[in-house]
Amino acid sequence: MIIIANVILERVMLDSRVPGGRSLLATVAIVAFSLVLGSGCDYGDGNMKSDATGDFMEDDGFSEPLLTVQFRGMNPHIGNMLELRVLDQDDEREVGRKTLPEIEGADFDLTLSVLLKDHSYDIEFYADLSGNGAYNAPPIDHAWRVVLRSAVGNDVVLFEHNTDFTDIEWPAQKTGY
Repeated sequence: MIIIANVILERVMLDSRVPGGRSLLATVAIVAFSLVLGSGCDYGDGNMKSDATGDFMEDDGFSEPLLTVQFRGMNPHIGNMLELRVLDQDDEREVGRKTLPEIEGADFDLTLSVLLKDHSYDIEFYADLSGNGAYNAPPIDHAWRVVLRSAVGNDVVLFEHNTDFTDIEWPAQKTGY
């Protein structure tokens, strides 16, 4: 990538009308451009950098810790809406929420960027079995609570469908969190 950038810059700046080819300005521009490509770039999200080859890779030092919930065996709920929220156990504050308008397959993952390391969380979710677009306590809708203790960052929680339903008393979404 650096070589291609150098060739492009050389061709653009070669015609500097200075005997012997490129000017000092062209040389400085080529060197500066090469250094930028080789030393790393931040495109505003803080998650990408380039190595000396110009290839981009994730920089875990800047990315937010993720929570991935792996749903397995959700066959009874294919076609249902699923809503999930995450509560910090320290203060019972809702720190994230995600809605899946329709479950398309029995096995799927939902990922949220909501965790703080060393915190414990309640992960509450329901499948809208009634199809009315709102939470109804079991057995009308199917609802569950899973606990994640002492998050380490980039945690994965496996949920296998079961009939151990819990009334999670799903509230309307709170704003300002």
